[in-house]
Amino acid sequence: MTFIFDGKIRRKLNFNKVDWQGFYAFEAYSVKIGIRSDDAEVLRIFKERLPKLLPTGYREIEFEEAEFVFSIRYAPNTRNKILVYKNDKELLRLLKKDWKIDLLESHIRITIAEFATDYVFLHAGAVSFKGSAIIIPAKSFSGKTTLVAELAGRGLEYYSDEYAVIDKDGFLHPFPKQLSMRGIINDHEQVDIDVEEYGGKKGSKPISIGLILVSKYIKRAKFQPKILSSGEGIIESIANSVSIRQNPEFVLKVLGIVMNQAKVVKTNRSEAKQFADKFLPFVEDLGI
Repeated sequence: MTFIFDGKIRRKLNFNKVDWQGFYAFEAYSVKIGIRSDDAEVLRIFKERLPKLLPTGYREIEFEEAEFVFSIRYAPNTRNKILVYKNDKELLRLLKKDWKIDLLESHIRITIAEFATDYVFLHAGAVSFKGSAIIIPAKSFSGKTTLVAELAGRGLEYYSDEYAVIDKDGFLHPFPKQLSMRGIINDHEQVDIDVEEYGGKKGSKPISIGLILVSKYIKRAKFQPKILSSGEGIIESIANSVSIRQNPEFVLKVLGIVMNQAKVVKTNRSEAKQFADKFLPFVEDLGI
């Protein structure tokens, strides 16, 4: 059997004929993930990094229980290319020199975010201001991690730079992975840094959400905050909800709870330091 990948015809892999050198499976947020590879070193590195991949915990399960299986193997007849599959779909085909396990980790995290039960995962940064959460919904390459690091360095507790994890009652839960900072090596590669290196502290308990910051980075933008309605807040947040296609009714219910209890503010923002200088006094005056 063949299929198309990147415009090229590929032969479908017969997984039963691969000499797998290791298997591992775990459950997080009710999502069951399996990993296997024809290189035992890949499994060793992955298991070593798993506590940082899922800082809020996980439990080991039998491999046969996994709902989503990620398979990593060398391309047939060569050890110069790495192939990565999710179930029977090819995700990545890379030269070995370009292979980094954080590419696999990103796919695993987004699978958990998409299929988690009882939680809504928003692409967002999240911090705590005097015990109340500020959520900053935004996609990658939007500068949210830089802003979160700046706010954490000013004393706000760090909850996440990737996903705001919200339960069915509208409370934010910690997801304090390392900060994935760009601009240290170049504008695209990420370097993982502990928030403590910025003088920050990790949040450790669920908290209510006081403010949703809808913002877009524009160089030298002026701070001109506008209060949005709860309906406008839901519309602005839907695009950043990972599971909206899988469970739209639940997502909309949770977003409704959040927007009815939180203030929603929209503004363009400049560099993180200059923005924080204006934003934090504004939040203080807002009284979230």
